[in-house]
Amino acid sequence: MARRRATVPRSTGTLLVCLLAIGMLAVSLLSTHWTYDYTSGRKTPDGGLHDPDNTGIEREHVEFSPFRVEGDVEPTNPAAAKQYADLLGYALVGALALFALAALAEVPGLGFLPRWSRLTLIPLGSLAAAAAAAIVWFLIPATMEGHGVDGPFAAHLRGDGDGYIRTSLQAGWIAVTAASGVSLGAILLRYQAGSDEAEQFL
Repeated sequence: MARRRATVPRSTGTLLVCLLAIGMLAVSLLSTHWTYDYTSGRKTPDGGLHDPDNTGIEREHVEFSPFRVEGDVEPTNPAAAKQYADLLGYALVGALALFALAALAEVPGLGFLPRWSRLTLIPLGSLAAAAAAAIVWFLIPATMEGHGVDGPFAAHLRGDGDGYIRTSLQAGWIAVTAASGVSLGAILLRYQAGSDEAEQFL
């Protein structure tokens, strides 16, 4: 007698992937997404003796996180910077809520949502996560344009040649981008599970 191989139901797989996405989105919501750093050149008096520890180097640092802009220098457009940080936070909260509903709908015995809505929640959550990643990539760096920033990644001398600029994407952005990618697997599992469920009524 042939032994049947145990398999994980696709709805269970969808639940696990949703929980993974929720974890990544939670990390993203609590983490920094993008940073700006500036370091000037040495500024010591010409000639004569001076304190070797008094280099005169100036440093600037700004962090963009969901709902927060923190640092020791003001963005070129402070209002837009705060608006984009808020939009980033709202997009992440929306994605979390959608994936949480999708996960609850997959719990065996609950099934409190109709099939068509369960097929919609995960794609909407994925779009919200992708929107959060896009805000960081395309919109937030533009608010620091007056400080020599020209994109999400920068590592070069400032335009006046006095000092070095470095910008980088941080753990929050990596987490939300990973969540958006993982959610594609949840979409495929959910649609396939939906097909299996429909076949039960044929």
